[in-house]
Amino acid sequence: MVVSDIVLNQPLPKAIRQSVEAYVGCLPGAILKEEYLSEMEKAGFGDVGISDEAAFPVKLMANDPTASALVEVLGIDAEDVQELGSGVISAKMNG
Repeated sequence: MVVSDIVLNQPLPKAIRQSVEAYVGCLPGAILKEEYLSEMEKAGFGDVGISDEAAFPVKLMANDPTASALVEVLGIDAEDVQELGSGVISAKMNG
């Protein structure tokens, strides 16, 4: 089985975890990559691993309404947006 989902390389800042705007973009529900794989193993899947992953497209965030709302409502500056982008990935996990 292969599951494609948003996972994290690092925890999200509290402001983003509690943001309705981020919730619309599925960010607050994302968990750390290692935790996701561990939960798959606990569920009984064997040979769990990642077959593919891609970084969150930070360059596209300027055109994304969810990202724009986060930047505006939460007052996140460009440096924080870059950091957020490196911590959020789209991964295909297999088991």
